[in-house]
Amino acid sequence: RRWDTERQEWVYPADWRPIDSAPKDGTRILGFGKLGFEPEDGIGTVMWNWAGYWVCDPHEATEYGPEKCELTHWSPLPEPPNE
Repeated sequence: RRWDTERQEWVYPADWRPIDSAPKDGTRILGFGKLGFEPEDGIGTVMWNWAGYWVCDPHEATEYGPEKCELTHWSPLPEPPNE
């Protein structure tokens, strides 16, 4: 990360932002951190759950429901392809 003196904020490579600034309205985003039961940090599609925590893609939910994620950073999803 580097400090952007013009914007007066930390800038993360690839537009990664601190998780505290992520939308909590059900918007799907890219999340970085512990994804479900994975032992290592990774990147995946996540969203804020109505119950008040980050969940991994709900389409991949287990029999116990969506897996919780412990995230440190987020980035908006890229635009889908035109074709």
